[in-house]
Amino acid sequence: KELVVNINNTSIKLSYGVGGLHSVNSNEEYISNSDYQVVTSDVASLYPNLIINYNCIRYPEVLQRYLEVKDERIEAKHAKNKPKDSFLKLILNSTSGLLDNQHSWLYFPEGAMRLRLIGQVFLTKAIEVCIINNWQVISANTDGIEVLVPKNQLDLYEQQINQVAIDFNLEFEHEDYNKIIYKNVNNYLAVTKKG
Repeated sequence: KELVVNINNTSIKLSYGVGGLHSVNSNEEYISNSDYQVVTSDVASLYPNLIINYNCIRYPEVLQRYLEVKDERIEAKHAKNKPKDSFLKLILNSTSGLLDNQHSWLYFPEGAMRLRLIGQVFLTKAIEVCIINNWQVISANTDGIEVLVPKNQLDLYEQQINQVAIDFNLEFEHEDYNKIIYKNVNNYLAVTKKG
């Protein structure tokens, strides 16, 4: 289903589907300036955290092992062990697809639906907070949003958006962009403040 939102500074089309919540962007460009900052806010390990937080795996012993793999991945990431980090990330992320695969022993359609819907509700809530505060949401893609925020409200933005994550037992990671140019929501170029 698609939802067109035209409220305050935000004018965006949101698409809700099996792959999550995505905005419909086409040939758009957003540039930070002296008044506004393009900010990206992505959830750290959205699907693994939703799987753990909302018991999206049928078997408790498998869910426990999944949590252990997630902890191992965090250790590898902090230790800058890229091969182990990448391998464990692949295991964690591929599990979400196996929950929805009728040929997998992990098949659990209720868990897959729970994962999908809670992710969409979470991202919709983050978008709502932005709209209420009159911050322009420019895109959304499964686990994060890009927003045009007045520079004098950046601290308030992070405080408000981080509260949404806390309410769902998740955590946002934020980065500032100098510029983002979209072909579409999955194909874009972004220039970070760090270059």
